[in-house]
Amino acid sequence: DKTDSSPNKHLKAEVGGRVVLNVQDGFGVCAHGGKGYENEIFLVFRGTTTANKKADILTDARIGITNNASGLPVHTGFHHCFTSMLPDIQRFFSEIKGNIKVVHCLGHSLGGAVASLAADWVARTLKHPTKLYTFGSPRVGTDWFANSTTSALRKENMHRVYHRTDPVPMIPLYPFM
Repeated sequence: DKTDSSPNKHLKAEVGGRVVLNVQDGFGVCAHGGKGYENEIFLVFRGTTTANKKADILTDARIGITNNASGLPVHTGFHHCFTSMLPDIQRFFSEIKGNIKVVHCLGHSLGGAVASLAADWVARTLKHPTKLYTFGSPRVGTDWFANSTTSALRKENMHRVYHRTDPVPMIPLYPFM
């Protein structure tokens, strides 16, 4: 039987350029916490891969600035990737029975950037307590986004892990923070 009775949701994102190499690709999962983490939700996003004909590299390179749903200036490529999954994420949350204790948003590299946008969205839109964990994530938005997201999540709920010789957490350059 190939029916998926799991309450978890696999996410596909639109990655690549607006016209060139625009593809749908598996990008993350929305999951319910297991034993010891009941009433906790996990949004987990993968990092950049070249397995999708290098479409992720175009997502990373779409460095323009656009406003997110809160009106905060963010990276165009990361924002497009996140918003392409948003209907599935909203559907996942709408099907949850019971109270949500906390939402954990996690991601590596490109997935860390998307996790940052997801955490900001969850905290502002759904008003759930939210924790953010990024690993080698690039910069996502301007000062306004960084400060506003820190205020919405609170500094103690944000965990940014990187190696000081890794160039990815240092890009894109100004005005991204």
